[in-house]
Amino acid sequence: YRNLADARYQLGDRQGGIEDYAQAIKINPNYAVKNLGNIRYLLEDKQVLSQASESIPNDAVAYKNRGNTCYEKGDYEGAVEDFTQAIKMNPNDADVYYNRGNARYNLGDKHEALEDFRKAADFYWKEGKLAEHNDVRDKIVDLEIEESLDILNF
Repeated sequence: YRNLADARYQLGDRQGGIEDYAQAIKINPNYAVKNLGNIRYLLEDKQVLSQASESIPNDAVAYKNRGNTCYEKGDYEGAVEDFTQAIKMNPNDADVYYNRGNARYNLGDKHEALEDFRKAADFYWKEGKLAEHNDVRDKIVDLEIEESLDILNF
């Protein structure tokens, strides 16, 4: 059903794709929900989304994927909510802290974004991911400068 849903959606049959994906969720909720964030058109169907989210409420990957999709759609509040759920289930995922930091920044919450970026930097360092660590450290420095300028009213 998932493959059929993808094919129908690509052919322009959005409703058919949603119906087939709903069937895939009924048959195998774990597989369907883990890939939920990658199926963008489902985010607009609240009934399917609710059903999928309730199917496996303790899956950090599903929340991370859905958070990424919310972020890509510009739903930064939804992204923060989903990333927060993912962190509750897996508090050691540097990428989720980094992504939540970006969403918080886009919402104008620079202080919380900084906290998330700092946590991400720590995890990247511990994991030996130096490129990611350096990237997030650059963001931290930029944000700290931005906050300093805000304080000085520049």
